[in-house]
Amino acid sequence: MNRSTLPRFVVVTSNINGKYLRYIDEDIKNDVPAGCLKFSGQEAGSQYAKFEVEMAKSSGNEGLVHIKCCYNNKYWARRSPSRLLIAAVANEPVEEKYNPLCTLFKPVYINDDVLVGDDKSTNHILVLRFLHTQRGEYLTIYRGNENPVLRGGLYTLDANPDPKLFDVFTVTDWESLFTMLPKHVAFKGPNGNLLGTRLSDVFASADGGLSYSSGKLWRLTKGDWICLDADNSTRIKRFAVTEKITSNDSEAYLEANELGVSKEIYNVTFRPVDAIIYNKKVVEIVVGEAVNRTKETQTVELKLSYKKTRSGSLKSSVFKLGVQSNIDGEVPVIADNGKIEVDEFAESVERRKTGTATIFTCSVNEVNVYKVVVTAMAMVKVKLLATKASYDVPFSYTQRETLADGIRITNDMDDGVYCGTNTFNFKFETTEEML
Repeated sequence: MNRSTLPRFVVVTSNINGKYLRYIDEDIKNDVPAGCLKFSGQEAGSQYAKFEVEMAKSSGNEGLVHIKCCYNNKYWARRSPSRLLIAAVANEPVEEKYNPLCTLFKPVYINDDVLVGDDKSTNHILVLRFLHTQRGEYLTIYRGNENPVLRGGLYTLDANPDPKLFDVFTVTDWESLFTMLPKHVAFKGPNGNLLGTRLSDVFASADGGLSYSSGKLWRLTKGDWICLDADNSTRIKRFAVTEKITSNDSEAYLEANELGVSKEIYNVTFRPVDAIIYNKKVVEIVVGEAVNRTKETQTVELKLSYKKTRSGSLKSSVFKLGVQSNIDGEVPVIADNGKIEVDEFAESVERRKTGTATIFTCSVNEVNVYKVVVTAMAMVKVKLLATKASYDVPFSYTQRETLADGIRITNDMDDGVYCGTNTFNFKFETTEEML
Protein backbone atom coordinates (compact mmCIF):
# COMPACT_ATOMS: atom_id res chain seq x y z
CA MET A 1 0.00 0.00 0.00
CA ASN A 2 1.51 3.32 -1.08
CA ARG A 3 1.73 5.87 1.70
CA SER A 4 1.15 8.74 -0.69
CA THR A 5 -2.22 7.43 -1.87
CA LEU A 6 -4.99 5.93 0.21
CA PRO A 7 -6.92 3.01 -1.31
CA ARG A 8 -10.15 3.84 -3.08
CA PHE A 9 -12.28 2.00 -0.52
CA VAL A 10 -11.26 1.85 3.13
CA VAL A 11 -12.22 0.64 6.57
CA VAL A 12 -11.24 2.97 9.44
CA THR A 13 -10.50 1.48 12.85
CA SER A 14 -9.94 3.26 16.15
CA ASN A 15 -6.60 2.41 17.71
CA ILE A 16 -8.20 3.03 21.13
CA ASN A 17 -11.28 0.81 21.18
CA GLY A 18 -10.45 -1.42 18.20
CA LYS A 19 -13.87 -0.88 16.60
CA TYR A 20 -14.69 0.14 13.06
CA LEU A 21 -16.09 3.52 12.10
CA ARG A 22 -19.61 2.95 10.82
CA TYR A 23 -22.64 4.83 9.65
CA ILE A 24 -25.45 4.79 12.22
CA ASP A 25 -28.48 3.65 10.24
CA GLU A 26 -32.12 4.45 10.91
CA ASP A 27 -32.81 1.23 12.81
CA ILE A 28 -30.34 1.91 15.61
CA LYS A 29 -29.77 5.68 15.46
CA ASN A 30 -31.55 6.39 18.78
CA ASP A 31 -31.80 10.15 18.31
CA VAL A 32 -28.28 10.61 16.93
CA PRO A 33 -28.02 13.25 14.16
CA ALA A 34 -28.51 12.26 10.53
CA GLY A 35 -25.33 10.95 8.94
CA CYS A 36 -23.75 10.21 12.31
CA LEU A 37 -20.54 8.15 12.29
CA LYS A 38 -19.35 6.22 15.33
CA PHE A 39 -16.55 3.84 16.20
CA SER A 40 -18.92 1.03 17.15
CA GLY A 41 -18.69 -1.41 14.23
CA GLN A 42 -17.99 -5.07 14.90
CA GLU A 43 -17.54 -6.36 11.33
CA ALA A 44 -15.12 -4.91 8.78
CA GLY A 45 -17.07 -6.31 5.84
CA SER A 46 -20.24 -4.39 6.71
CA GLN A 47 -21.44 -1.88 4.12
CA TYR A 48 -21.94 0.56 7.01
CA ALA A 49 -18.16 0.50 7.58
CA LYS A 50 -17.15 1.08 3.95
CA PHE A 51 -15.86 4.51 2.89
CA GLU A 52 -14.68 5.78 -0.49
CA VAL A 53 -11.64 8.05 -0.78
CA GLU A 54 -11.60 10.67 -3.56
CA MET A 55 -8.53 12.75 -4.30
CA ALA A 56 -8.94 16.53 -4.37
CA LYS A 57 -9.07 17.92 -7.90
CA SER A 58 -8.31 21.64 -7.63
CA SER A 59 -4.84 23.15 -7.80
CA GLY A 60 -3.14 23.62 -4.44
CA ASN A 61 -5.00 20.73 -2.82
CA GLU A 62 -2.59 17.97 -3.80
CA GLY A 63 -2.47 15.17 -1.22
CA LEU A 64 -5.85 16.10 0.26
CA VAL A 65 -8.85 13.79 0.10
CA HIS A 66 -12.61 13.69 0.36
CA ILE A 67 -14.11 10.70 2.18
CA LYS A 68 -17.57 9.45 1.28
CA CYS A 69 -19.77 7.04 3.21
CA CYS A 70 -20.74 4.24 0.80
CA TYR A 71 -24.02 3.56 2.60
CA ASN A 72 -25.65 6.97 2.09
CA ASN A 73 -23.31 8.36 -0.62
CA LYS A 74 -22.54 11.51 1.37
CA TYR A 75 -19.18 13.07 2.22
CA TRP A 76 -17.58 13.64 5.61
CA ALA A 77 -18.11 17.23 6.71
CA ARG A 78 -19.04 19.29 9.75
CA ARG A 79 -22.78 19.07 10.32
CA SER A 80 -22.99 22.87 10.35
CA PRO A 81 -20.58 25.83 10.59
CA SER A 82 -21.19 25.97 14.36
CA ARG A 83 -20.68 22.24 15.02
CA LEU A 84 -17.46 20.26 15.41
CA LEU A 85 -19.10 16.87 14.82
CA ILE A 86 -18.01 15.19 11.58
CA ALA A 87 -20.80 13.29 9.84
CA ALA A 88 -21.65 11.88 6.40
CA VAL A 89 -23.88 14.78 5.36
CA ALA A 90 -22.40 16.60 2.33
CA ASN A 91 -24.01 15.90 -1.03
CA GLU A 92 -21.07 17.25 -3.02
CA PRO A 93 -17.34 17.68 -2.33
CA VAL A 94 -16.36 21.19 -1.23
CA GLU A 95 -12.73 22.17 -1.90
CA GLU A 96 -12.75 25.81 -0.71
CA LYS A 97 -10.61 25.66 2.44
CA TYR A 98 -12.19 28.81 3.88
CA ASN A 99 -15.65 27.22 3.77
CA PRO A 100 -16.70 25.84 7.21
CA LEU A 101 -18.39 22.96 5.35
CA CYS A 102 -15.20 22.06 3.46
CA THR A 103 -14.91 18.31 2.87
CA LEU A 104 -11.11 18.16 2.51
CA PHE A 105 -8.97 16.13 4.90
CA LYS A 106 -5.24 15.59 5.05
CA PRO A 107 -3.97 12.08 5.91
CA VAL A 108 -1.02 12.50 8.31
CA TYR A 109 0.91 9.24 8.37
CA ILE A 110 2.41 8.22 11.68
CA ASN A 111 4.79 5.55 10.40
CA ASP A 112 5.46 3.25 7.50
CA ASP A 113 3.20 0.32 6.72
CA VAL A 114 3.12 -1.94 9.74
CA LEU A 115 2.80 -5.69 9.80
CA VAL A 116 -0.31 -7.19 11.27
CA GLY A 117 -0.29 -10.36 13.34
CA ASP A 118 3.04 -12.19 13.52
CA ASP A 119 6.22 -11.76 11.52
CA LYS A 120 4.96 -14.17 8.85
CA SER A 121 2.01 -11.98 7.89
CA THR A 122 2.06 -10.11 4.59
CA ASN A 123 -0.94 -7.87 5.28
CA HIS A 124 -0.16 -4.16 5.53
CA ILE A 125 -2.23 -1.39 7.05
CA LEU A 126 -1.78 2.35 7.44
CA VAL A 127 -1.69 4.12 10.80
CA LEU A 128 -2.51 7.81 10.54
CA ARG A 129 -4.34 10.89 11.73
CA PHE A 130 -6.88 12.89 9.72
CA LEU A 131 -6.47 16.67 9.72
CA HIS A 132 -9.57 18.75 8.98
CA THR A 133 -8.22 21.21 6.41
CA GLN A 134 -10.53 24.13 7.13
CA ARG A 135 -10.08 24.10 10.92
CA GLY A 136 -6.53 22.80 10.99
CA GLU A 137 -7.52 20.31 13.70
CA TYR A 138 -7.20 16.55 14.00
CA LEU A 139 -10.22 14.27 14.02
CA THR A 140 -10.68 12.32 17.22
CA ILE A 141 -13.20 10.17 19.07
CA TYR A 142 -15.82 12.04 21.04
CA ARG A 143 -15.58 10.89 24.64
CA GLY A 144 -17.41 13.67 26.49
CA ASN A 145 -20.36 13.27 28.84
CA GLU A 146 -22.40 16.24 27.62
CA ASN A 147 -24.08 14.21 24.87
CA PRO A 148 -23.84 10.46 25.60
CA VAL A 149 -25.49 9.38 22.31
CA LEU A 150 -22.54 10.91 20.42
CA ARG A 151 -19.88 9.11 22.44
CA GLY A 152 -17.62 7.22 20.04
CA GLY A 153 -18.43 9.70 17.27
CA LEU A 154 -15.99 11.61 15.10
CA TYR A 155 -15.23 15.29 15.65
CA THR A 156 -12.49 17.92 15.39
CA LEU A 157 -10.67 18.81 18.59
CA ASP A 158 -7.10 20.10 18.60
CA ALA A 159 -4.41 21.36 16.26
CA ASN A 160 -1.86 19.29 18.20
CA PRO A 161 -1.68 15.48 18.15
CA ASP A 162 -3.30 13.80 21.13
CA PRO A 163 -0.62 12.19 23.36
CA LYS A 164 -3.23 9.62 24.43
CA LEU A 165 -3.70 8.63 20.75
CA PHE A 166 -7.47 9.12 20.61
CA ASP A 167 -6.84 10.72 17.21
CA VAL A 168 -4.94 7.75 15.76
CA PHE A 169 -6.67 5.42 13.31
CA THR A 170 -5.88 2.37 11.24
CA VAL A 171 -6.91 2.40 7.58
CA THR A 172 -7.32 -0.85 5.65
CA ASP A 173 -8.03 -1.45 1.98
CA TRP A 174 -11.68 -2.61 2.00
CA GLU A 175 -11.32 -4.47 -1.29
CA SER A 176 -8.49 -6.58 0.14
CA LEU A 177 -10.99 -8.03 2.59
CA PHE A 178 -12.97 -9.51 -0.27
CA THR A 179 -10.40 -11.82 -1.63
CA MET A 180 -12.27 -13.61 1.11
CA LEU A 181 -14.20 -16.84 1.20
CA PRO A 182 -17.97 -17.33 0.99
CA LYS A 183 -19.95 -17.20 4.23
CA HIS A 184 -20.31 -20.99 4.65
CA VAL A 185 -17.45 -23.29 3.69
CA ALA A 186 -16.04 -26.76 4.16
CA PHE A 187 -12.28 -27.45 4.11
CA LYS A 188 -10.74 -30.33 2.17
CA GLY A 189 -7.23 -31.56 2.86
CA PRO A 190 -4.59 -32.89 0.42
CA ASN A 191 -5.90 -36.42 1.00
CA GLY A 192 -9.30 -35.47 -0.39
CA ASN A 193 -11.05 -35.72 2.97
CA LEU A 194 -13.05 -32.96 4.62
CA LEU A 195 -12.39 -31.59 8.07
CA GLY A 196 -14.77 -33.19 10.54
CA THR A 197 -16.77 -30.05 11.35
CA ARG A 198 -17.96 -28.93 7.96
CA LEU A 199 -20.04 -25.82 8.50
CA SER A 200 -17.83 -22.81 9.10
CA ASP A 201 -18.88 -19.16 9.06
CA VAL A 202 -16.30 -16.72 7.70
CA PHE A 203 -15.80 -13.24 9.18
CA ALA A 204 -13.50 -10.52 7.84
CA SER A 205 -11.21 -8.58 10.15
CA ALA A 206 -9.74 -5.22 9.20
CA ASP A 207 -6.18 -6.55 9.17
CA GLY A 208 -6.99 -8.55 6.05
CA GLY A 209 -7.39 -11.80 7.94
CA LEU A 210 -10.31 -14.16 8.35
CA SER A 211 -11.97 -15.73 11.37
CA TYR A 212 -13.82 -19.03 11.10
CA SER A 213 -16.62 -20.23 13.33
CA SER A 214 -18.49 -23.51 13.72
CA GLY A 215 -20.36 -22.49 16.81
CA LYS A 216 -16.87 -22.46 18.31
CA LEU A 217 -13.95 -20.46 16.92
CA TRP A 218 -10.60 -21.67 15.65
CA ARG A 219 -7.74 -21.07 18.09
CA LEU A 220 -3.98 -21.53 17.79
CA THR A 221 -2.69 -23.64 20.69
CA LYS A 222 0.69 -24.85 21.85
CA GLY A 223 2.59 -26.84 19.28
CA ASP A 224 0.89 -24.84 16.51
CA TRP A 225 -2.24 -26.99 16.66
CA ILE A 226 -5.53 -25.37 15.68
CA CYS A 227 -8.35 -26.26 18.07
CA LEU A 228 -12.05 -25.63 17.61
CA ASP A 229 -12.81 -24.55 21.17
CA ALA A 230 -12.69 -20.75 21.41
CA ASP A 231 -15.75 -18.79 22.52
CA ASN A 232 -14.40 -15.25 22.35
CA SER A 233 -13.44 -13.91 18.92
CA THR A 234 -10.90 -11.54 20.50
CA ARG A 235 -8.84 -14.55 21.62
CA ILE A 236 -8.53 -16.23 18.25
CA LYS A 237 -5.52 -16.19 15.96
CA ARG A 238 -6.31 -14.15 12.85
CA PHE A 239 -5.02 -16.15 9.90
CA ALA A 240 -4.12 -13.98 6.94
CA VAL A 241 -5.51 -14.96 3.56
CA THR A 242 -2.09 -14.20 2.11
CA GLU A 243 -0.10 -16.11 4.74
CA LYS A 244 3.19 -17.18 3.16
CA ILE A 245 4.08 -20.82 2.62
CA THR A 246 7.83 -21.04 3.07
CA SER A 247 8.16 -24.60 1.75
CA ASN A 248 6.67 -26.80 -0.96
CA ASP A 249 4.78 -28.83 1.63
CA SER A 250 1.43 -29.61 -0.03
CA GLU A 251 0.00 -30.60 3.36
CA ALA A 252 -0.13 -26.90 4.22
CA TYR A 253 -2.89 -26.30 1.67
CA LEU A 254 -6.61 -26.62 2.29
CA GLU A 255 -9.26 -26.42 -0.40
CA ALA A 256 -12.29 -24.33 0.56
CA ASN A 257 -15.63 -25.51 -0.83
CA GLU A 258 -18.74 -23.36 -0.66
CA LEU A 259 -21.62 -25.22 0.97
CA GLY A 260 -24.48 -23.26 -0.54
CA VAL A 261 -26.46 -25.09 -3.23
CA SER A 262 -28.48 -22.05 -4.27
CA LYS A 263 -28.90 -18.39 -3.42
CA GLU A 264 -31.60 -15.89 -4.21
CA ILE A 265 -32.41 -12.34 -3.25
CA TYR A 266 -35.76 -10.65 -2.77
CA ASN A 267 -37.36 -7.80 -0.80
CA VAL A 268 -35.21 -5.32 -2.70
CA THR A 269 -35.66 -1.83 -1.25
CA PHE A 270 -34.03 1.10 -3.04
CA ARG A 271 -32.95 4.25 -1.17
CA PRO A 272 -33.36 7.17 -3.63
CA VAL A 273 -32.67 9.67 -0.84
CA ASP A 274 -29.08 8.35 -0.70
CA ALA A 275 -28.55 8.33 -4.48
CA ILE A 276 -25.90 10.29 -6.37
CA ILE A 277 -26.17 11.61 -9.94
CA TYR A 278 -23.04 12.28 -11.98
CA ASN A 279 -21.61 12.64 -15.52
CA LYS A 280 -24.44 14.90 -16.67
CA LYS A 281 -24.26 16.06 -20.27
CA VAL A 282 -26.61 17.35 -22.95
CA VAL A 283 -26.96 14.96 -25.90
CA GLU A 284 -28.61 15.25 -29.29
CA ILE A 285 -31.31 12.61 -29.68
CA VAL A 286 -32.63 13.24 -33.19
CA VAL A 287 -32.60 16.01 -35.82
CA GLY A 288 -35.29 16.92 -38.36
CA GLU A 289 -35.70 19.60 -41.02
CA ALA A 290 -38.76 21.47 -42.30
CA VAL A 291 -38.32 23.30 -45.63
CA ASN A 292 -40.68 25.94 -47.05
CA ARG A 293 -39.94 26.83 -50.70
CA THR A 294 -43.09 28.91 -51.10
CA LYS A 295 -43.56 32.64 -50.68
CA GLU A 296 -45.95 32.19 -47.74
CA THR A 297 -45.44 31.15 -44.13
CA GLN A 298 -46.37 27.52 -43.46
CA THR A 299 -46.91 25.31 -40.41
CA VAL A 300 -45.20 21.95 -40.80
CA GLU A 301 -45.56 18.82 -38.68
CA LEU A 302 -42.32 16.97 -38.14
CA LYS A 303 -42.33 13.35 -37.02
CA LEU A 304 -39.15 12.63 -35.11
CA SER A 305 -38.50 8.94 -34.51
CA TYR A 306 -35.86 7.77 -32.06
CA LYS A 307 -35.02 5.02 -29.60
CA LYS A 308 -35.26 5.82 -25.89
CA THR A 309 -32.80 3.65 -23.97
CA ARG A 310 -31.98 3.20 -20.33
CA SER A 311 -29.73 0.69 -18.64
CA GLY A 312 -28.74 -0.34 -15.17
CA SER A 313 -26.79 -2.95 -13.26
CA LEU A 314 -27.19 -4.58 -9.87
CA LYS A 315 -24.05 -4.95 -7.79
CA SER A 316 -23.53 -6.47 -4.36
CA SER A 317 -21.31 -8.92 -2.52
CA VAL A 318 -23.57 -11.84 -3.50
CA PHE A 319 -24.07 -11.27 -7.22
CA LYS A 320 -20.61 -12.54 -8.07
CA LEU A 321 -21.73 -15.93 -6.79
CA GLY A 322 -24.33 -16.41 -9.51
CA VAL A 323 -27.29 -15.44 -7.37
CA GLN A 324 -30.75 -15.34 -8.87
CA SER A 325 -32.60 -12.12 -8.14
CA ASN A 326 -36.28 -11.32 -7.95
CA ILE A 327 -36.23 -7.72 -9.13
CA ASP A 328 -38.70 -7.78 -11.99
CA GLY A 329 -40.82 -4.91 -10.69
CA GLU A 330 -39.48 -1.41 -10.20
CA VAL A 331 -36.03 0.10 -10.52
CA PRO A 332 -34.66 3.63 -10.02
CA VAL A 333 -34.60 6.13 -12.88
CA ILE A 334 -33.88 9.85 -13.26
CA ALA A 335 -37.24 11.48 -13.93
CA ASP A 336 -37.77 14.59 -16.07
CA ASN A 337 -37.58 16.74 -12.93
CA GLY A 338 -33.97 15.58 -12.48
CA LYS A 339 -34.70 13.57 -9.34
CA ILE A 340 -34.39 9.84 -8.72
CA GLU A 341 -37.69 8.00 -8.75
CA VAL A 342 -38.53 4.31 -8.65
CA ASP A 343 -40.31 3.29 -11.83
CA GLU A 344 -41.34 0.12 -13.64
CA PHE A 345 -38.91 -1.42 -16.08
CA ALA A 346 -40.60 -2.19 -19.40
CA GLU A 347 -41.40 -5.76 -20.39
CA SER A 348 -38.87 -5.50 -23.23
CA VAL A 349 -35.98 -5.45 -20.77
CA GLU A 350 -32.88 -7.43 -21.76
CA ARG A 351 -30.80 -9.07 -19.03
CA ARG A 352 -27.24 -10.29 -19.19
CA LYS A 353 -24.52 -11.24 -16.75
CA THR A 354 -21.09 -9.67 -16.86
CA GLY A 355 -18.49 -10.15 -14.15
CA THR A 356 -20.09 -9.45 -10.78
CA ALA A 357 -23.10 -7.55 -12.12
CA THR A 358 -26.49 -8.23 -13.67
CA ILE A 359 -27.09 -5.68 -16.44
CA PHE A 360 -30.54 -4.53 -17.56
CA THR A 361 -31.12 -2.73 -20.86
CA CYS A 362 -34.46 -1.38 -22.06
CA SER A 363 -35.10 0.29 -25.42
CA VAL A 364 -38.42 1.82 -26.47
CA ASN A 365 -39.21 3.24 -29.90
CA GLU A 366 -40.66 6.73 -29.60
CA VAL A 367 -42.22 9.16 -32.09
CA ASN A 368 -42.57 12.86 -31.30
CA VAL A 369 -44.69 15.13 -33.48
CA TYR A 370 -43.49 18.71 -33.44
CA LYS A 371 -45.29 21.59 -35.18
CA VAL A 372 -42.98 24.25 -36.50
CA VAL A 373 -43.79 27.55 -38.24
CA VAL A 374 -41.54 28.09 -41.27
CA THR A 375 -41.36 31.49 -42.94
CA ALA A 376 -41.30 31.87 -46.70
CA MET A 377 -38.23 30.52 -48.48
CA ALA A 378 -36.68 29.22 -45.28
CA MET A 379 -35.59 26.01 -43.58
CA VAL A 380 -36.01 25.22 -39.89
CA LYS A 381 -33.79 22.65 -38.26
CA VAL A 382 -35.35 20.98 -35.20
CA LYS A 383 -33.21 19.18 -32.64
CA LEU A 384 -34.53 17.03 -29.83
CA LEU A 385 -32.09 17.38 -26.93
CA ALA A 386 -31.96 15.61 -23.59
CA THR A 387 -29.77 15.35 -20.53
CA LYS A 388 -27.95 12.06 -20.12
CA ALA A 389 -26.57 11.10 -16.71
CA SER A 390 -25.41 8.18 -14.61
CA TYR A 391 -26.55 7.48 -11.08
CA ASP A 392 -25.91 5.12 -8.18
CA VAL A 393 -28.74 4.11 -5.86
CA PRO A 394 -28.00 1.99 -2.77
CA PHE A 395 -30.44 -0.78 -1.94
CA SER A 396 -31.12 -3.29 0.79
CA TYR A 397 -32.34 -6.83 0.20
CA THR A 398 -32.91 -10.23 1.74
CA GLN A 399 -30.62 -13.10 0.79
CA ARG A 400 -31.77 -16.69 1.21
CA GLU A 401 -29.16 -19.42 0.93
CA THR A 402 -29.99 -23.12 0.74
CA LEU A 403 -27.19 -25.41 1.94
CA ALA A 404 -26.47 -28.92 0.71
CA ASP A 405 -28.25 -30.46 3.70
CA GLY A 406 -31.43 -28.49 2.99
CA ILE A 407 -30.91 -25.90 5.72
CA ARG A 408 -32.05 -22.43 4.69
CA ILE A 409 -30.25 -19.37 6.00
CA THR A 410 -31.79 -15.92 5.55
CA ASN A 411 -29.91 -12.65 6.02
CA ASP A 412 -30.85 -9.01 5.53
CA MET A 413 -28.14 -7.21 3.53
CA ASP A 414 -27.38 -3.53 2.89
CA ASP A 415 -24.52 -3.64 0.40
CA GLY A 416 -26.42 -3.40 -2.88
CA VAL A 417 -25.92 -0.63 -5.44
CA TYR A 418 -28.01 -0.06 -8.56
CA CYS A 419 -25.92 1.77 -11.18
CA GLY A 420 -28.00 3.25 -13.97
CA THR A 421 -27.87 5.53 -16.99
CA ASN A 422 -30.77 7.21 -18.76
CA THR A 423 -31.87 10.37 -20.57
CA PHE A 424 -34.36 12.89 -19.24
CA ASN A 425 -35.44 16.53 -19.54
CA PHE A 426 -36.26 16.32 -23.25
CA LYS A 427 -36.66 19.62 -25.08
CA PHE A 428 -36.72 20.96 -28.64
CA GLU A 429 -34.31 23.48 -30.10
CA THR A 430 -34.96 25.22 -33.43
CA THR A 431 -32.80 27.26 -35.79
CA GLU A 432 -33.94 28.93 -39.01
CA GLU A 433 -31.95 29.48 -42.21
CA MET A 434 -33.03 31.35 -45.31
CA LEU A 435 -32.87 29.45 -48.57
